[in-house]
Amino acid sequence: MDQETYLTGLRNRLLADGCETADAEIGQYQALVGYRSDRLPQMLFSKIHLTTVAVPIGTAGPREVEQVVRQVGAYAKARSGRRRGAHSGVAAFAVLIADEVLPEGAEATTRPAKVEFAMRIRPAIVNLSNGSVHTFQGRQLWGFAMNGYLQRKFALYFPAERLERT
Repeated sequence: MDQETYLTGLRNRLLADGCETADAEIGQYQALVGYRSDRLPQMLFSKIHLTTVAVPIGTAGPREVEQVVRQVGAYAKARSGRRRGAHSGVAAFAVLIADEVLPEGAEATTRPAKVEFAMRIRPAIVNLSNGSVHTFQGRQLWGFAMNGYLQRKFALYFPAERLERT
């Protein structure tokens, strides 16, 4: 599958789930961005703002993963503004849509999501050459109430022929 076809399918999955979508410049990358917010009963009806950023890239290595995570974090923070805090959290999926994945790049996505004050950034790589998705699949202590929500959304947006679990 090529990047354009994958991104079209992703845009359709985001829209079907009620996300707003847009094409945006995230740092030096052109990206597809999806956004939605929900009040979660398991979080005492606090609001979660979920930003999904998909960056098409030729080769995904650890440097690219780190850059995309950093830039998606800055973008999600700017988008959420003052909404982070006691009654609101921000989560972001920072996903590289790659034609080729270096083993070190895949490994860089297997650590728990980066956590900051009221914000979690989950990196992932979709490997278009074999249909695999590389990402952390464990549970995290911080934000445990939203673990299930984020797992369901990620699986909906990024279905995989093979899911590389850690």
